[in-house]
Amino acid sequence: TDTMFNASINDVPRGDERLNKLLARLADADRVQEETNLQLSELEATLQQEIGRRQELEVLLEEQHKRRDHRVNILDEERTPLTGSPAVQGGQLYQHRVSHINRRSETSLMSLRGCLQSSGLLARLLCGQARGRWPIMLYLLFIHSALLVCFYFLYAA
Repeated sequence: TDTMFNASINDVPRGDERLNKLLARLADADRVQEETNLQLSELEATLQQEIGRRQELEVLLEEQHKRRDHRVNILDEERTPLTGSPAVQGGQLYQHRVSHINRRSETSLMSLRGCLQSSGLLARLLCGQARGRWPIMLYLLFIHSALLVCFYFLYAA
């Protein structure tokens, strides 16, 4: 009986040790689950923010696409930049595009702007920066021939 008593005394702490280990594991698992739930909620909040940003960007892109004008003959009133939300800087780009179209359609050899633009194109052609632009080359050839005719009439007279 003495050995049975010793065995029963030795069994009790082992059960408590197992119980303590299981309780410690359970506490660790609970802590890990809480951390995981917290990280999951943070990720869900970040995901919702990103979804909101994407929807805002889609709306802004749609508005900018609606603002584009594909006509060539754009009036002077339309040169002013469009007012949009301050987050979008598309107005200045739109204004630059419109003025570029107007410059292209309004240039003539008789205007000062036309002469300056053609001399700038000639300089770009001489520097080798006008690649693959055959209309510009034809335009410069026309300017060159017109100047030759003018100089011929000036010296012939």
